[in-house]
Order: sequence, then structure tokens, then C-alpha cells
Amino acid sequence: VRALAQVAGSVGSRRLMILAAYRSPPALELLRDSAQEVLELAPMTPAHSRALICSCFDTWGFGAGLIDAISASSEGIPLRVLQLLDALQTRGVIYERAGLWLDRPLHSQDLPSSLAAGLVERLSGLDDDEVEVLVCAAAQGCQFRADLIARALRRPPAEVLHTLARLEASTRVVRCTGPTLAFDHDLLQEALCDLLPEDRLVRAHRRLAEVLADEEGAFPGQVAGHYLAAGLPGLAVPHLLAAAELSRDNSAFWEAHQLLALALEAMGGDGADRWRSERLSAMLSLAAVDARLGDWERSEQLGREVLEL
Repeated sequence: VRALAQVAGSVGSRRLMILAAYRSPPALELLRDSAQEVLELAPMTPAHSRALICSCFDTWGFGAGLIDAISASSEGIPLRVLQLLDALQTRGVIYERAGLWLDRPLHSQDLPSSLAAGLVERLSGLDDDEVEVLVCAAAQGCQFRADLIARALRRPPAEVLHTLARLEASTRVVRCTGPTLAFDHDLLQEALCDLLPEDRLVRAHRRLAEVLADEEGAFPGQVAGHYLAAGLPGLAVPHLLAAAELSRDNSAFWEAHQLLALALEAMGGDGADRWRSERLSAMLSLAAVDARLGDWERSEQLGREVLEL
């Protein structure tokens, strides 16, 4: 919100529209104080849920009980509606016959209890090679690069692309047919990271960091993020400092503040004496950045701390 306020205050009389989306209630409260208009999204009504379900099929002859059960179980969340339809089709509860979609009697165990439960079922038949590709994709975020997966796993790029195509066809978790490779929804990527063994994710983050560190033109903040996720703050420090310098040079002062704060935290946990010169430089940079953000008190405090070191 502070960054948005800074942008809004620097454009003068020009017209500017800034759109920000937040899930957390605290962030929403902050937005109410600074935004001209806040649109709060609510779960779909049962009528809207039923309309979404029916729109997924050209012709159907479902019983009212099926549509009502999906609507109630989805809790008005569109992604949940689509995931339930996927699960019911996989289990043969809904099926197509002569161009008409029909349903068999629905049992309580036919509906997955959560997004994670449905995801576990969809991934249950994967072999180890497919899981490794999925882990490397999930570690990159909602969007991912197949060439990074290939280099991290030391596999031919064509083999990785073939595996991703199989995963798209068998699980519908990833989407590989558009201009970018991505998970079908951010929540699926988040749920997958929660389900995957932590040691596999840590290994994937380290390998991705190493591959990106050797890549010309890679954003240092991305390298640092993978090293931090792998539990290697010492290796992240030089990349955090480089990313902070880039952000400061591009007047992205709030981003620079966050990166410098992370760098100082990483130095403290990895042998303070080792980073003395880098620590002094980072503290001076952070003092300058905080001054640009208008936090003069914090800037002066950092200056005094530098003199005491």
C-alpha cells in the first residue's frame, strides 16, 4: 500500500488507474484507507454455481440432486466447482452417451473433501520421473520454464516437454498449450507445494538456483529466492544485494528495501564476521532507500548503527 501511495503521489495531475488484488483481510483493511474504490469478491450464490455447472456441458440430463450436491460442496468457489466436475468424471459419476451428459446415483464418497484431496487422487498414478518434473515446475511458481526443468534434472528438453504434455493430458494440473507453461490455477500450484515432500522441494530449489546463477541475464532476485527456499541464506546474500541495486537504480525503492532487509537477515544467520563489509554497505544502502521512502527516522537510526560498527 505504501508503494502504491508513492506511485499515486508521483504522477501529478495525470489520470492513473491502479488495480491491486489481495486475499488477506489485513491487506484489505489497509486498502480501504487509501483506495477510492474497493470491490470485495464473495462466493457465488447457489444459482450462480448451478449456472456455471450447466455451462460446462452442451447438452445434459443430470438429476437435480447432482447439481445441488456440487453447488453445496463447492462453497461458491468457481475453481472448486470445476475440480469437482473433473473428479466426478474421472470416477464415472458423470459420463457422456450419444452426445448427452448423464449421471449415476451420487454417493458421499464420490465428492473429494477438499482441493488437496482431489489433487492427491489425480496425481496418484504418476511415476517418479513425472513427479520430479512436477516438483521442479512447482518450485518455480505458477508459471515455469521447461528448459530450467531440463537443466536442473539434467534431462533432454524434448523429454521434459513430452513429460509435461503427458501430465497435462492425465492430470489437467499443468497447461502447456498456451504461450506460457503454467499450472492450471495458482491454488493448484500452492496445494501441490503443500503436498510434496519437503526434501524434494528443497533439492529442486537448490538446483534451480544453481542453474539460474550460471544463466546470463537471469534476475538475481530469482536466484536468491531459490537459495532462500533451499535453506541456504549465505549463498543468497550476493544475489539479494545485486537485486537490491537493480531495484534502487530503477526507483523501485520499496522492493529495494525488502531485498536489503532480507540480505541483512541472511548475513546475521551465516556468520556475522564474514559479512562485515557487505553488512556496512547494505546498511548504508538501506538508509538511503528508507530516506527516499520518507522514513527519515529509520534512515537516521541505520546511519547511527553504521557509525557504531
